[in-house]
Amino acid sequence: MLGTDEKRQIESLSKSVSALEKKVDMIMNHLNLKYNDRGSASFEYEVRDLIRRGDKIEAIKRYREQTGVGLKEAKDAIENMERGV
Repeated sequence: MLGTDEKRQIESLSKSVSALEKKVDMIMNHLNLKYNDRGSASFEYEVRDLIRRGDKIEAIKRYREQTGVGLKEAKDAIENMERGV
């Protein structure tokens, strides 16, 4: 069973995490970014697979959807992936 001090520490940490989550949400909203909880590894695999299949336009589209960057930034990122950078 948890003691009073441990309960206070957990409550304090919980409040800190909640405050940080709110700040991250605010920043992401300000930058017009969306969070995808599928994980970055699956996203990167999907984009690289599109590149391998020669579907560069779809890869750019998916990159933009996932990251919220502009067309030029997404195109540059995909071209860097193509070159293995």
